[in-house]
Amino acid sequence: MSKFEYKRLKLTNLLVNTENYRYDPVGSQIEAIHVMVREQKLKNSGHKLYNLALDILNYGLNPSDLTIVSPWSEDNNLFIVHEGNRRVTTLKLLFEPELFPPEFKHLQNKFRKLQTQYDLSQFEELMCVVFQNYDEADHWIEIKHTGEMEGAGTVRWDTEQQERFKANKGGNSSAVFQTLELISKGNYFDKDTKNNAQLIGVTNLERLISDPDVRSFLGIQFKKNKVTLEKPEKEVAKGLTKIINDLASKNINVNDIYYKQDRLKYLETFQEHEIPKNYPEDEDVKDVNKSVKEREEQIYNIDPEKDVSRDPEQDKPKIEKTKAVSKPISTKRKYLIPSDFVVRPKEDRINNIYRELKQLEVDRFTNTTAVMMRVFLELSIDYYIATKQVTGVDASKNLNQKMTAVIDFLEKNNILTRKELQGARYVLSSKTMGLTETLNAYVHNRFIHPSETELKTTWDNLALFIKTILTD
Repeated sequence: MSKFEYKRLKLTNLLVNTENYRYDPVGSQIEAIHVMVREQKLKNSGHKLYNLALDILNYGLNPSDLTIVSPWSEDNNLFIVHEGNRRVTTLKLLFEPELFPPEFKHLQNKFRKLQTQYDLSQFEELMCVVFQNYDEADHWIEIKHTGEMEGAGTVRWDTEQQERFKANKGGNSSAVFQTLELISKGNYFDKDTKNNAQLIGVTNLERLISDPDVRSFLGIQFKKNKVTLEKPEKEVAKGLTKIINDLASKNINVNDIYYKQDRLKYLETFQEHEIPKNYPEDEDVKDVNKSVKEREEQIYNIDPEKDVSRDPEQDKPKIEKTKAVSKPISTKRKYLIPSDFVVRPKEDRINNIYRELKQLEVDRFTNTTAVMMRVFLELSIDYYIATKQVTGVDASKNLNQKMTAVIDFLEKNNILTRKELQGARYVLSSKTMGLTETLNAYVHNRFIHPSETELKTTWDNLALFIKTILTD
């Protein structure tokens, strides 16, 4: 067992190690300081030694991490620093800013300013651990700097453990850990999903929810360091449940979600029941999975415990499955097609155009988006006419005629209600943006210039219509 003692030593008697493992050996103290300064420069023009100086001046030296030294063979009053060269260099620069390399004038001035703002007298002497030679100190330096050594060395906290520490100290945990907390405490996640959420690595989950399109699809946002829900929690749970279980079962890995286009492609794998919906507050949404009692309370807005005057059987609403219309999506999004709009066209050409449209940034490719939206709409309508045998119209008719026929077919066969078809009818009747003639003009008239907002608004009006005709 190595022998050592604790001593308070003068900073001026400590020698920065000229054979520090952080860099190649140098020939003098000033060279050792200069190379340390140069090695500690940050890419963003900041500097690690300056950050360390601020921390030392505000909190003092770390009492759990003392400087390790041994006597210099040529003078026993001087000591070579084996562990703690960064902090010793930083303190020497605080006392003598003239030691900076000549190209670090700006940093030198910052240290001079610190020198005038703080009392440095408390750092004139440092508590050190003194070994007789480097070999005796070698073991302790090794277990600190060379990894876990199967548990003998320093076992660093992983990302998840660091986040728990931050949260416990009252700091804001990251979006990914707030999301995991939502899952652990949520009422709409089953036991398996909650267990899986504790087992998965957080890196891939973080990669997903750091993507604004994925967050929009799920219905979560990260505002002011806090995760907020923009869709009902029950709906958000659908998407998160699939993601957690896909990660836990290795159905997806980093290669499946590494790039933006990969993440958008992954969202295409969600089945209809896994896609979070955004039910508008002003609609009487009739969910077939709700009990009759729940539907009555929703439609009549009554408290069954207080309203005893109503006959439960009187005016009972007809129970039927209806389609829920999503709340219009903000036109501030980057792409024409919102991330939570998912269809799976069976025709290869329509599917290829759909996937390309999902990746077009409207502000960058406005004309391309306009032309391809027009093509996508007509091909989708042609497909529906052919597969559903819509009478009175065929592919030879113009877009206005074909779209009118399909709208009438959807309403006549109770596939969509008149109200649900209002958006598509608006595109037909509008005298400004969205007019089918304007869609044609995007292709054929060189004097018509589509705008980003017009295209997104037109899509939002057509979204339910398009989804219906491309969904069997």
